[in-house]
Amino acid sequence: MKLAITEYNTMYYNNTIRKGSFSDLVNGWLGGCIPFPIRLQSIWDIDMVACINEARETVTLFIVNRSMEEVNVNVALLECNAQGTGTIHEITGDSYDSINSVFEPNAITCTSKSINNNDGQISCQLRPTSIYALEFKTNPI
Repeated sequence: MKLAITEYNTMYYNNTIRKGSFSDLVNGWLGGCIPFPIRLQSIWDIDMVACINEARETVTLFIVNRSMEEVNVNVALLECNAQGTGTIHEITGDSYDSINSVFEPNAITCTSKSINNNDGQISCQLRPTSIYALEFKTNPI
């Protein structure tokens, strides 16, 4: 895996002082790419963030399964007083390289269904390379 780090000024403004050839952009100068190795086994399979609205009425979990495999997730919503049934929204396709196009406008879709909250415990199975949003109403304290 390679990571590209660029400088915004050479992307949005004219570069009036050219010190080298166009290949400098690829070699790491003048806003080019700076590749370095990343150990893929060190990257987490799941990214997750939780938030609650200002009125403290809805808690939302955003989850990304970056794995190429299905992942079972168990989440404990202990402090937010989440009520019984919530909604899970899933954005996914059949493959990690799925893309919506003119010929396949529904290769990646969003589906929604109910999900149970058992005393603050939520369990769900996440499809490979998929994005999720889980919403639960709360009992504001």
